[in-house]
Amino acid sequence: MTDRVAIHLLGGQWIVLDLSVLQDALHAGAALFGHPATQAKSEVEPLLKAADLAQLLNVPQSRLESAARQGRIPAVRVGRYVRFRRSEVERALST
Repeated sequence: MTDRVAIHLLGGQWIVLDLSVLQDALHAGAALFGHPATQAKSEVEPLLKAADLAQLLNVPQSRLESAARQGRIPAVRVGRYVRFRRSEVERALST
């Protein structure tokens, strides 16, 4: 069984797509517009929890979360959760 995504359209209609089709379309769109984060599906960087990134950076988790809230380091919101891409954080900290 494949993973599927239901998308609600304006006007009350729904479409259902295989997740792989949606991911392919997103990558193709990003590549079309020259988005720098365009990567092959197999190279998609995992998101890190604050505790995991804090351990990698050897800083307290509370300090990391505070820096993310203040916009000093890039973070990704996934619902109510905050996650981090290691490469983006490293790039931000190196400047």
